[in-house]
Amino acid sequence: MVTQPKTDLLALLAQDFSFKGETSHPMHNTHAFAAKFPPQLPRVFIESLTKPGDIVLDPMCGSGTTVVEASHLGRIGIGIDMDILAVKVSQAKTCALGPPLVRHTINQVVDHATFNYRARTLDIRSFLKENYGPKVISFFQYWFRKETIEQLACVAKEIKRLTNPAIRNFCEVVFSSIIVTKSGGISLARDLAHSRPHKDGSKKVKNAIESYAEKAEKILAAMDKARGVSGRAVMLRGDARSLPLAKNSVDLIVTSPPYANAIDYMRAHKFSMYWLGLDYDYLSNLRKRYIGAEVKLDLQEFPHRLASEVIRKVSGKDIRKAGILLRYFQDMEMASKPALTRNMSYFYISLL
Repeated sequence: MVTQPKTDLLALLAQDFSFKGETSHPMHNTHAFAAKFPPQLPRVFIESLTKPGDIVLDPMCGSGTTVVEASHLGRIGIGIDMDILAVKVSQAKTCALGPPLVRHTINQVVDHATFNYRARTLDIRSFLKENYGPKVISFFQYWFRKETIEQLACVAKEIKRLTNPAIRNFCEVVFSSIIVTKSGGISLARDLAHSRPHKDGSKKVKNAIESYAEKAEKILAAMDKARGVSGRAVMLRGDARSLPLAKNSVDLIVTSPPYANAIDYMRAHKFSMYWLGLDYDYLSNLRKRYIGAEVKLDLQEFPHRLASEVIRKVSGKDIRKAGILLRYFQDMEMASKPALTRNMSYFYISLL
């Protein structure tokens, strides 16, 4: 167990965090993800406050930045998130698959998808009807060009045939990475990262199968560079408000909590999650459970004085936003209660 005095942490927080000229782990660019913090930031705390073999937790791990850094530094990284795409991306970043095997599978997916698209051997209408509900199909038809839908269907069909869970997950993350980008990828959407997407019918869209092959090769090249990781990574799907971990079970928590009513992750993630088979209504209901979701509560007193003052001030301007803020404060209160670390006052670092 690490036992640095509190003054060491204060000195650490006072240092320069510009990280000019520093490089990051090659797998961090696997998939776009809104509001990622720079990997150098968790690295500073992991290196300074833990030793090799210690357990580092990120209970709201997003795309797995903390976990990747922890495993790369010889620690045991545990990442938890309730967002399905977040967990899938984090698993792909930290998987122990050999690049040759993955490359062989990717080549097969691309070759078969290319043949099926060019030879028109796949009945697109039947494939869509068999695998997706009416709401999802309507979503595809609005946000993707007809030829893009055909190309994506050919790739999706090949991925669905894969039986190795880790390889299939990796291929799904590559698939998602060409759709969920700040520019909207191969969809007709603009800016899937930070704002409500809007349709741009004049947008130039690349061939989806070719885009898939190109992105896969970039990620595989990163995997080649990332060999030799001495630690371990564990990715779990769960809720930070009810963690499946025992008390006093980790050495350090480094996390970047979601912002209140700022980023709607599902708004972007559904663009690829629908293609991977997730149900329209299921994702809609899941979205309401996220910390920071636009779900309001009836105003009531919050146990913390400063938070209550903020809620009252906001309610004077916008009663709905005050209710959303109350829900956010309550969720974050639940997320901070479990005493998971061996010394919570020293080791819980919330990077806002």
